[in-house]
Amino acid sequence: MTDRRPAAARRPGHGVAALSAGLALVVVLASGCAALPTSGTPEHAKTPPPPGGGVSQCCGLFVEPPQPGWSPSAVVSNFLLASSKPADNYQAARQYLTKQASAAWHPGPQVVILSGTPSVSPLGRVNGPGGSTSTQVEARGPELATLNSSGQYIRAASGKKAPPEVFTLAIQNGVYKITTLPPGHESALLLTSALFHLVYAPRDLYYYGQRNGMLVPDPVYVPIGGANPVDALVRGLRRSPAGMLDGAAQTYVPAQAHVTGVQVFPSPSGGRTAVVDIALPRSTRNIPKLVAQLVCTLTSPAFGLPLYRAVRVKINGRLWPPRGRSLTLATYQGLIPHWRSDLGVYYLTQNGSIRTLLPAAHRGNVLAKGASGSEPSLSQVAVSPNGGRLAGLGGPATTVYTGGMGSSAKPGELHSQVTGSFSTLSWDSANVLWVAGRTKQLQGISDRPGIYVLPDGQGSKLLPVGHPHLPGPVTGLRVAPDGVRVALIIGSGASAQVWLAAILTGPTGGFKITHPVPLGGQRAAGVLTGVTAITWYDEDHLLALARSGSSSQLWDVPVDGDTPAALGGREPGVTSVRAAGPVNPIYLGLADRRLVRVAGLYQILQEITAGQAPAYPG
Repeated sequence: MTDRRPAAARRPGHGVAALSAGLALVVVLASGCAALPTSGTPEHAKTPPPPGGGVSQCCGLFVEPPQPGWSPSAVVSNFLLASSKPADNYQAARQYLTKQASAAWHPGPQVVILSGTPSVSPLGRVNGPGGSTSTQVEARGPELATLNSSGQYIRAASGKKAPPEVFTLAIQNGVYKITTLPPGHESALLLTSALFHLVYAPRDLYYYGQRNGMLVPDPVYVPIGGANPVDALVRGLRRSPAGMLDGAAQTYVPAQAHVTGVQVFPSPSGGRTAVVDIALPRSTRNIPKLVAQLVCTLTSPAFGLPLYRAVRVKINGRLWPPRGRSLTLATYQGLIPHWRSDLGVYYLTQNGSIRTLLPAAHRGNVLAKGASGSEPSLSQVAVSPNGGRLAGLGGPATTVYTGGMGSSAKPGELHSQVTGSFSTLSWDSANVLWVAGRTKQLQGISDRPGIYVLPDGQGSKLLPVGHPHLPGPVTGLRVAPDGVRVALIIGSGASAQVWLAAILTGPTGGFKITHPVPLGGQRAAGVLTGVTAITWYDEDHLLALARSGSSSQLWDVPVDGDTPAALGGREPGVTSVRAAGPVNPIYLGLADRRLVRVAGLYQILQEITAGQAPAYPG
């Protein structure tokens, strides 16, 4: 899989193979190159599926009309299969409906997704109007997730059964046809997970974060094989984000906006360029921000190839900007946080001193002396995104230290800020230090667990972060580069799970997180648990390390709510993981205080030096 984008714009690398000292880790991200499992249990990635929209284009799915001799159950089964083809307003499925039923059927964006093939059972005959007789068939199955009207993928609780759907059929011209659809099926589809992933593809809608004005992705699923996907994406952008980003991001696309035309041309440098004509009210303001949302949404390579390489925008029939130049994702790179290439990684030596290591180096440079010198011995380290601030947990994670890096790229003196019992540190894009754990210095309240911040990375008191009720203590967290989303590990031991939440700041400077949602399923048997470490790989994927017994497993966790994918087999001794986008190596820390590095896609994992707790800036 060749990545045709410039290095600065690359997203998931689709794979990282690592082989060293008996360790084999294959990173196959769920961006179209990983198998998309069809059950609620995390699975190993196996055979890659076709890309979204592949039912009619790649797989040659052909569904014939209902035939004489077919039973009512066979007609319903084939209707559900044909419903996966949205082309021509679901013409294939409408062959199974009477004219009246077809006229009443208006499939909307909602989908009930089953983990397996639904069971279809006859219920018997019923009396119809005028003494006619009909037969009824029931379809039911285990519910994996639902797609709501906004295109968001919402996983169901483990073991949940989808409500049964009863179809009424009658013989018409010698064949059974559906005369009455179940009430829920008049606007929502019922699809298996396998068919859903063939027909629907994940895309990122981009909104402006309330906290910092940067563009934040909101993953949704849209049907690819039906109407022009630009229509569906613009309809999504007309609404402020729901769910996890509700209140944390906003749109500048007005509710009255609609697409009046899309022309697609081959680009000289490969890919396709689209001319998108969008109708707006004359009173529309902030058109440059609207155009940025539109272009980034249509050209984002998240989860796979972008819809278009470049976009030329027309507003009410006139080119915008007036010269009509083509706009690409690179045009708005300043609004989408991303890691620069060749980042150095920071890590700790056995005595707790800090070193920094460049991607091509095998030995780090000492930044602080640790236990043998004047600086404290640390067990974790975190560096601010701009490289100007340093934070660490002292010894057994009982003290938070911070200090400046200094102009010579060497840290200044580390100062003790607060004591307690802490599990993790993370800086955000505004140089706010986030800490999870317990502190004894909060308004005289002793031993209070929670999430805290040091707004400028220093001070004697941690400020509490407000949040709704959580199912357990926060034992790990990583703030996304966009500064709006935060990934959490909630719980400890075998119950620890990955969650995602949004960050809100108040007018007086207070912090809170809202709408936390579990990733990889609800808390129940069979979902991804035992998580010990997380890191952002790119804006749409996390890497999570989960422990089971004496071994650990690395997982790709997509933030769109889909099922995590195992990356290789279980291996003993892996304790930490850090990534900074596909343009930088992935570092793993081992229990015997060794660091290993994956230099790039499909490269060999290299043991590089003694050390522990690797950390990229951020």
